[in-house]
Amino acid sequence: MSDMQPPPPKPAPPTTTRIYVVDRIENGVAVLIPDDEAFACEDMPVRKLGRRVSEGDVVRVPVRADGSPAWKDVWVDSDQRVERIEQAEARLERLRKRDPGGDVVL
Repeated sequence: MSDMQPPPPKPAPPTTTRIYVVDRIENGVAVLIPDDEAFACEDMPVRKLGRRVSEGDVVRVPVRADGSPAWKDVWVDSDQRVERIEQAEARLERLRKRDPGGDVVL
């Protein structure tokens, strides 16, 4: 019988993600606004993200088993960005229809 132990199991891949919107990029730092209010805004150097991101992108960040975000494995959800833009445009159109126009009288 050998004294060699089998290698430890590999950690399971992340099964959950956090969703952020890239609010702006200033001096190489992406300001990320979370979808879930339980998480704070994140300032993340763009070079630490695994993908090239642009302002307005919706990004999904895998969460490791210990709860920490895997920033290098971020991916851009282009479909979600398009859907959000369409929702915002529809919301603006509804508001325009309700606006009586003219000056506001206080």
